[in-house]
Amino acid sequence: MLQIDVIQRVDPAAAAVMIAALARGRARLAEFYRLKAPIYADILQLVRWPVGLSMPPHADNAHGDDKPHPMAYRDFGAIAYINDGYEGGELYFTALDIVIKPKRGMFVAFTGGFHHEHAVTKVTAGSTRLTMASFFTFDRRHATPLLNPDAVCEQSRA
Repeated sequence: MLQIDVIQRVDPAAAAVMIAALARGRARLAEFYRLKAPIYADILQLVRWPVGLSMPPHADNAHGDDKPHPMAYRDFGAIAYINDGYEGGELYFTALDIVIKPKRGMFVAFTGGFHHEHAVTKVTAGSTRLTMASFFTFDRRHATPLLNPDAVCEQSRA
């Protein structure tokens, strides 16, 4: 997993491409959900999923028990798929019983709660699955400055 701040230091041009893609994704998410309030990105990362890797069912902002979740502020999760050429690695929404077979260039965004509990099935063959993951919040206090320059300007004016 590579975080955007590391990518920014190593390859600013690649980081700029990622940040531009994040902005397009944020706009699509806001349009789809008809959001009236601004949303802020708190993380952007590249994730490698080699053969054998999977992720168990989870929600991005809540646990299945009464324990507090450390990222309860995350209102939305989003994934952009960077490549094809692997088998498995499907996105499975457990509560909805829907399986999405990723394709290069696909962008999937969803709410952070249990309505969109999800898992990633095991990558079973082929090349490494590559994704760009991000999370969004209505809470400006969790806005990452690199990903939300307008929020930084708002905070400095306040």
